[in-house]
Amino acid sequence: MTSVAGTNGAKRLLSIACAACLGIGPTIATARDLTIVSYGGSLQDAVKQAFVKPFSAMAKVPVADVAYNGSMSAIVAEAKAGAPNWDVVNVGAAQLLPGCRDGLFEPIDPAKLKERGSMIHGSDLSPCGVGMLTGAVVLTYDAARFPQGPTTWADFWDLEKFPGKRGMKSDPEWMLEVALLADGVPPPDVSKVLNSPAGVDRAFAKLDAIKPNIKWYSLGGESVKDLETGAVAMTAAYNGRIVAANRDDGRHYTMVWEAGSVYFIDYFVVLKASPHRDAAMDFIAYATGAEAQRAMPRYVGYGPANLAAYDGMADSLKDELPTQARLSRAVETDDQFWLDHKDELNQRFKDWLAK
Repeated sequence: MTSVAGTNGAKRLLSIACAACLGIGPTIATARDLTIVSYGGSLQDAVKQAFVKPFSAMAKVPVADVAYNGSMSAIVAEAKAGAPNWDVVNVGAAQLLPGCRDGLFEPIDPAKLKERGSMIHGSDLSPCGVGMLTGAVVLTYDAARFPQGPTTWADFWDLEKFPGKRGMKSDPEWMLEVALLADGVPPPDVSKVLNSPAGVDRAFAKLDAIKPNIKWYSLGGESVKDLETGAVAMTAAYNGRIVAANRDDGRHYTMVWEAGSVYFIDYFVVLKASPHRDAAMDFIAYATGAEAQRAMPRYVGYGPANLAAYDGMADSLKDELPTQARLSRAVETDDQFWLDHKDELNQRFKDWLAK
């Protein structure tokens, strides 16, 4: 845990304790700093540098940033505490939709969001959340291994032309979409095809064709490591992981955007009963504004949810990101489908792997 204004923490806690002894003054819940929560690592640093620090300086509000593991159980524990220690939380759709349904999050105040009109489609998936970044699962290979590399997901399946193992995430979400892309389904139709028993069968049948040649990974970092060691010839990877490897480790991995990717959105929510509700809404409005969104990709290889942020962005950054042109050729994750069918498809995927 790091804090933009952590140096006064001891004094603040002492003041709270003394006030409590006298039976006066604020409670701990109202005395703490506005607290922003994300997933740790490079994304945490990006949130801190692009959003937390400049907002704190501009609004003259002390802000803490905290890392969590992204689990729904952690969110439920905080939200149901009555006086949560968190205010703004970075979530995925799998947390956003049930959390809003179950009353764990505050409705977002639309009056605060002056730039909502330039947000990417899907940013308003729920009245309790606002899109804060876009990422994508993209076909990636090492150009040193394949100077004339793959250009389609069908090439990913072509073991004769491009020999070697394939890296895929050990999770049906996004991998079933990739399989349908490889089977010739146009990106705009993938979610519609998948949303039927026949479409699911089709995706699993396509995975059957290369199953013995798949090396499964659980964490995003493993996909990059497998490319580095040569354990896989190409991989279906998160673009942010590939950008980090190219930037930080001097790699030259190629992302094949023209093959079609599967994109997703991360969101900001405000926990129910946040004692800093108004400041939290102000923070979200700032963090989803074009200026702050334009700054974020300098620190992490994910794209802005506010498409206006691409105006004036360096071309070298745009080249790494799921830009609007690339997203027009991408599969938009059907989050409601996965919320409704995740458990059954996880079980089917598990059974399929065991065969």
